[in-house]
Amino acid sequence: MGIFCKYLGTQDEYLKAMSDLIAFYNLPPEEIDLEKIKKFLLHFKNTSVIRGRNGRAPRTVNRHRAGIIFYYKYILKRYGYSEEIPQMKSKLINPTILSVEEVKKLIDSVYKPQYKAILMMFYSTGLRLSEVKNLKISDIDSKRMVINVRDGKGGKDRQAILSPMLLNILRDYWKENPNKHSQWLFTPSVNSFKPGDVNKPMSHTAYTYIFRIAAKAAGIKKKFIPMS
Repeated sequence: MGIFCKYLGTQDEYLKAMSDLIAFYNLPPEEIDLEKIKKFLLHFKNTSVIRGRNGRAPRTVNRHRAGIIFYYKYILKRYGYSEEIPQMKSKLINPTILSVEEVKKLIDSVYKPQYKAILMMFYSTGLRLSEVKNLKISDIDSKRMVINVRDGKGGKDRQAILSPMLLNILRDYWKENPNKHSQWLFTPSVNSFKPGDVNKPMSHTAYTYIFRIAAKAAGIKKKFIPMS
């Protein structure tokens, strides 16, 4: 499994997929064939850790599928699994769009510099949640007024425009940021009740929390979260 970790780097979900597969059969990956993988994914699809939910969402199953296929293709050199193991079809859901007035209200509703910077980052650049989550301080290029997005959608690098207003808000946030030693732009808050490692990116849950409390403060009842 050491080689596996080396290849995937920060792809924790891929590692989790393989760990679940190995634990399910209690066998090394080399002894788990294609049919066993299909049976595992079917079992994974039909079980849920959330009470009352009938199975797991297609996106969750497809992430596990992708992690397993990656390992067998690039580590064990077993090709063709992507054709043999079809993806689950996801139900298309139209995203909830906020008006310009609602976006302004949302950003103005929070007073914590970090929260304001995060909300402005999303609505000024159009970045996805995973892209914002993985931003590093070095990705903010104030001389060229661009944001370097590493390993974005489709695994591609790209650039987003850094507006003067966003830059000013980021600078305000940076003045009060207690984690200046970290490489990550947005890190977990220092909390005396949870004194864990803050030298890491914020979690998806933390971003969802920020959007939820901002929407409540702004009186916006639409259900929305940034795209992953």
